[in-house]
Amino acid sequence: MAIPHRPEIQKLARSIYYWLNYVETVSKSQLLLESSVRYPLAEYIERQVRAIVSLEVPHPLFSGHNLDFVYKKDKNQRNIELKYLHEYSNDTNERQRIFNDLIRLAVLKDNGYFIRK
Repeated sequence: MAIPHRPEIQKLARSIYYWLNYVETVSKSQLLLESSVRYPLAEYIERQVRAIVSLEVPHPLFSGHNLDFVYKKDKNQRNIELKYLHEYSNDTNERQRIFNDLIRLAVLKDNGYFIRK
């Protein structure tokens, strides 16, 4: 499975953008969480890419850690990690947590994506 072409990535980005605008419009909360992106991302992959999406899948090599998303199409698999970066992301512990996620994603033989705000 090839990496999505630029127009597909732009469609995905627009679907997430529109969903977050909707959430902001109907919500009284100013809180944006990493989990807010899950619904539009999973729906886009299921409906447009026509792949099977699983959330919080146990990492095959690191016990006790999950991958945020795994999607399969045909015999190919893609892995996705999400991170919401904010003013506290420069904290040493938070930077280590982000680095650890990147390493856990990089060691997989299947291609992976790391998405941040």
